[in-house]
Amino acid sequence: HYHQELKRHHSHANKPLPTLQEFIDCLDDHIWIKTTDGLYAMTNRSVEQAWKKSNDDIVGKNDFDLFSAERAEKFIDADRLVVATGTQNIVEECRQIDENNNPTWLETIKSPVRNQAGDLIGILGMTRNITRRKMVETQLSLASKIFNNSQEGMVITDSNANIIDVNNAFSQITGFSAEEVIGKNPNILRSGH
Repeated sequence: HYHQELKRHHSHANKPLPTLQEFIDCLDDHIWIKTTDGLYAMTNRSVEQAWKKSNDDIVGKNDFDLFSAERAEKFIDADRLVVATGTQNIVEECRQIDENNNPTWLETIKSPVRNQAGDLIGILGMTRNITRRKMVETQLSLASKIFNNSQEGMVITDSNANIIDVNNAFSQITGFSAEEVIGKNPNILRSGH
């Protein structure tokens, strides 16, 4: 039985790993690699779908071949920043409007690509849709404003019923400062302490 398991394990281990292209094609994020000359060397399926172009129509082209002059300049400026600093940068968070007039937020991260000698040979880019994150941030900001500006005393507790935050109205109504009650159980309000 042990030898059969060992044979089965080795048969799986000898299968070739997926290529880089196969790996990046599995991602929903838009992934591309540019040469130091600004030519696209590789993209994934998500880029093809978003840009409505085949990989063959993208590879070997520069930003001016694919986008308006204004957008191309913006992308090239971001690339120059990565090359100049030699570090990964979140280079843009841009707002687009979709066909239903809803905002779509995108975050683009660009990183230098180096060979084994450490020489810069290109730029790796990744764009991710962060619309959901932006919506959550907006909702949290609104909830925070409501919490902080409410005339009603409010208490936030953790899963163990310990106070983790109170608003100003709570302190005005009860006479307890936030520092006095954070970490304690709301029952302290009944105890007269």
